[in-house]
Amino acid sequence: MRISIILSFILLFTNKIELFSQNLPQGIAYQAVAIKDAPLSLGGQNATSFNWSNKEIQVRFSILDKYPGGSIQYSELHKTKTDEYGVFNLIIGQGTVISGLFDKIPWELGTAQLQVEIDFDNSNTFKTTSLERFWSVPYAFVSTSKTINNSKTDSAILALTNKFNYLKNRDKDTIVGNEGVSNKSLDSLNQLLKSQIAKVKIIAEKDTMIGNEWQNLTKKKDSILISNGTGIKLLDDDSLNELQTLKIKGDSIFISKTNGIKLPQNAILPTIRSYYHKSVTLNATLKSISSPYGWIWEVDSKVDTFNLQKGDRIVIYTSSLGLNTGLYGSLSILDANGLKQNAFTIYHESSTSGSSPQGLSNANFGYSTAIDNPSKINEIHFTANQNGTYYFNFISQTYTPAGVTSTSINTSNWYVEIN
Repeated sequence: MRISIILSFILLFTNKIELFSQNLPQGIAYQAVAIKDAPLSLGGQNATSFNWSNKEIQVRFSILDKYPGGSIQYSELHKTKTDEYGVFNLIIGQGTVISGLFDKIPWELGTAQLQVEIDFDNSNTFKTTSLERFWSVPYAFVSTSKTINNSKTDSAILALTNKFNYLKNRDKDTIVGNEGVSNKSLDSLNQLLKSQIAKVKIIAEKDTMIGNEWQNLTKKKDSILISNGTGIKLLDDDSLNELQTLKIKGDSIFISKTNGIKLPQNAILPTIRSYYHKSVTLNATLKSISSPYGWIWEVDSKVDTFNLQKGDRIVIYTSSLGLNTGLYGSLSILDANGLKQNAFTIYHESSTSGSSPQGLSNANFGYSTAIDNPSKINEIHFTANQNGTYYFNFISQTYTPAGVTSTSINTSNWYVEIN
């Protein structure tokens, strides 16, 4: 608790005055403001408190002959009530006497001390709120019939003046602009300031750095930019130039993360796999019994199987595959559903032996054609349009004399390259 105190004395001095104790009013005017501790401020005091208003309190005055080590010469108790500003007024010497006699206080020593204790809750629990020396002694109490000469009067006036100046300077209000402002107004203002400070504190604790507010991030050409600042240039903005796998399919070269390019016509493609297939004998089916040649027999059969990836290129080199009678024959590529695929065939013919780009001759296939037909070597070219299984299909016709119950057709050898 904090107490503001005003001690009032009214003294009259002449060059020579005789005073008598029985004619003096036995009391000293005392005024103070009772305030309670709180986290607020009062103009002029910079105190962390505000008024203890409209409260029933008890005040105990004790006058000591000196301090420290002094003894209580007089003590009394007052019961009073503060006003709306916490102010209360009392007369020291007019309360209920606890000990001592007011007119026996040794003022002449000049070391008297006033101790003030307050029972703020009116519960007989007192707290010392002030202990101060009487700098200006209640001089009229010092003598009962002695003459006060001019020197003593001057000394007393000087002491009162010094005390007045001390109190005036101590309690001086250095704040400009708060004149006429009531304590109630100050309390409301302090509450508002406290609320605003709390809000600012919350914001400050979240983020005390200027310049890191939310911003928009954008990409412009080869740079990354933020809305309230500069950007940075990317070292590599191409998502397709990372290390990739290179692969050749058919007549094209591919990298793993983009499309491919078709190689020039004369580019040499590596062979993925190749093999020879020996001649096979196929059972024929009777197709017609009325023909100038006799009975017609036909073979329609899948003679080889390939598992290809999209873009794989296959070339089949073979001879006439049994077209030794010259009736009918065809070579084709089928997909898994038996549909004929787009392919083309190149024929190499000679009266003795044909040859292929691989340097293969008709003799290499171990096939002897009829004397009336030239030798043939066929190249069948095909590029897979999707992943899957494909078939090399053979169709050929021959004839027999009427009445033959069965016959067969022999294929020749063939050579396969898959690129």
